[in-house]
Amino acid sequence: PSGTRWRWSFGAKSGWAMAARDIPPGELAEVGEVRVSLAGFDAPTRAELRFGENAWRIYVLPKVAETAAVPKGVVMTGDPAVARKVLAAGGRVVYTGKGRDSDITSFFPIYWSTGLFPTDHPHIGFGALIDADHPALAATGCDNWQDEFWRRLFTDGERNAVSYRLRDLPGDYRPLITVVPDLHHSHFISPLFELQVGEGRLLACGLNLDADDPAARLLRKSLFDYVASDRFRPATRVSLAWFDRSFPAGADGRPVPAPSNSDAFVEDMKNKENVK
Repeated sequence: PSGTRWRWSFGAKSGWAMAARDIPPGELAEVGEVRVSLAGFDAPTRAELRFGENAWRIYVLPKVAETAAVPKGVVMTGDPAVARKVLAAGGRVVYTGKGRDSDITSFFPIYWSTGLFPTDHPHIGFGALIDADHPALAATGCDNWQDEFWRRLFTDGERNAVSYRLRDLPGDYRPLITVVPDLHHSHFISPLFELQVGEGRLLACGLNLDADDPAARLLRKSLFDYVASDRFRPATRVSLAWFDRSFPAGADGRPVPAPSNSDAFVEDMKNKENVK
């Protein structure tokens, strides 16, 4: 009814909005405007806009003016032969190419399940678990699950991120990001993980670090600051032979992008006459 008041809050700031007329059930109507200065947010912040009983998470991120350059002493490459050479020499590598079992992964989940709607891309799962306390990610302010912070890092327009199927690692190994797989595959897959490879140090990243997005620029800087620092000491060691099996020569470049939403998958399956 007219005169009803709703309280809103954003961080430590709050106020009231009031209906100027009766609003019938089910009708959309404007009842007020919220204006909040972001000048006081000096660090990445997960803020929440609350309006009545509703709430929306909003990330407030510092402005990163330009794309961070690859730091001195670190090699960023999508070519496994180049990566292997640097790792064998005891160097630091940010690897962005393909692997033996790499495939696209997406911000958008599989539609229902691959049992009902088969897909050629089993690395598209049901979100992801994030090690938000890891020193490579702690400066981003991200949460421990795949929320809106990761949207364009996983799916930037028609370009999807790449994830890798991890094999032959200790049972307690945990990557920085773990994709929640469909139960029909249950593979151990990740778009971001680190390992000590022989005497070298590897950070494998299939995310869209070059996306024109504040979160992407912030994550790129955070990852580069990490791999250039003394904190970059992966706890799990594998051999160069493991790297050769996982990232064989010739697996350079990035996969061809595929549809990134459930509607596209459904339409694709209708075209194949698997869905009536």
